[in-house]
This record gives sequence, C-alpha cells and structure tokens, in this order.
Amino acid sequence: MRRGPDLEHQTSTTRSSAIGQSLPAGVEILSLQDHVDSRGALVEVFRASWSPEVQPVQWNLLRSRPGVLRGVHAHWKHEDYLVPVEGPFWLALQDIRPDSPTHGAACELDLHATDLVAVKIPPGVAHGFYFASEALLFYGVSTYWDTADELACAWNDPGLGFGWASMTSGPPSLSQRDAEAGSLAEMTAEWIRLRRTLTANG
Repeated sequence: MRRGPDLEHQTSTTRSSAIGQSLPAGVEILSLQDHVDSRGALVEVFRASWSPEVQPVQWNLLRSRPGVLRGVHAHWKHEDYLVPVEGPFWLALQDIRPDSPTHGAACELDLHATDLVAVKIPPGVAHGFYFASEALLFYGVSTYWDTADELACAWNDPGLGFGWASMTSGPPSLSQRDAEAGSLAEMTAEWIRLRRTLTANG
C-alpha cells in the first residue's frame, strides 16, 4: 500500500500484503493522508505524480443505497480511480486480459471510507461493487464517460469466483442493464475484440 505523493513505486503484490489479497497486475491501492487540525481535516485524494498512468478527465460522485450491487463491469478504454467518501463497499476484481501476467486472478476487498484509500483499476480488470449500507463513492475516469466502454456480465457468473461475502440478506438490488447482463465469457470475448480494434487504430 502506498502513502503520500512521492513514494517509490511498489508492485501490486507488495501493496496487497497489507490487506491479505493478491491483486491483478496494474491495480493499485493508495493510502491517503489525513491532515487534521483544530478546524477539521483535509484529505488529498489525487495527485498526478502518485500514479502517472492515470490522468482523470472526468470526476463523478456516486451514491448507493443499502443492498445495491453495481457490476460486474469491464472497460476497454478507460482507467478508474476510486475514492470511498462515506460508508463501506465490497470491491470484487477479476483480470480478464489474456496477455496479463495475472490473467484470471480474482480477489475481493472489504473497504470503508474511514480507511482513507484510493483504488486504481486499469482497463481489462472486471469489477463490481456491493454496498451493504448507504455509501458515497468519488471516482475519476481517464476518458469521458461513454456507454460503448461499459461492458457487463452477470454478477453471479460462476467463472468470476466471487463469494460476495459481505452480502448478508437476499439478492442484491441491480440496474436493469446489470440484471440482464450476459456471461463472463461473452463479456471477455467482446473486450478482446474491442481492445484489438483500439490497438489496430492506434
């Protein structure tokens, strides 16, 4: 796990050791600093020097009600930079990139706004979020939001290997798109096709 603006680069394995998970290649967890004084506190959530590969061009604020699950999604163009602002969220990840050294690796992270962390997710790492209680998530994306870059598969596809261990009662609340999403295999095939098109077009 990294802290502060100017620390030496560490591998995903080193960073993940603090939370007992093996992260897909390119996923980063950054520990944010809380600057406290008598007036309150200031938390720096992003500096370009912390992770030069991620340069957000758009920031979004996402509020979720208890029992909501968003995903599972994958992007073929943009990177995500997530900052929990309020409440807990369960983040599940799987690497669907066929040329990745961690292809097929999956993990689940139990995070909370009080942890003061940011999470970077590169293209090709499928991800889903479950919110056990009301939560607020601030996130940046490296390209402007585009529905063509929003691929999805069923949240409970057996190939994902997710336990969704924080889900305590009943099925999750899903968007219509997520409820109707196809298989992991279909999403992966579409991601590979689109990624090759992007590469071919430079």
